[in-house]
Amino acid sequence: MSVKLSISLDNELAELIKKEAQKTGRSVSELIADAIKAYRKLKRVQAYARFAKSKVAKELSAFEKAQFEVAKSLE
Repeated sequence: MSVKLSISLDNELAELIKKEAQKTGRSVSELIADAIKAYRKLKRVQAYARFAKSKVAKELSAFEKAQFEVAKSLE
């Protein structure tokens, strides 16, 4: 599937991308596509990390509650 995308970059970023394209022999559009893929992957990993963090927090909360109940029953 081919999609045309028009974006505007500041001059400094555009120059960096052009230099990288010349250095690697890849096209500017390939580099931008790879950057978009990497950004999406980063966002996916961040979402998984947030989910795991909330899951751990819930488990820890349940553990602390159980610990409190045990301590309370021992009194």
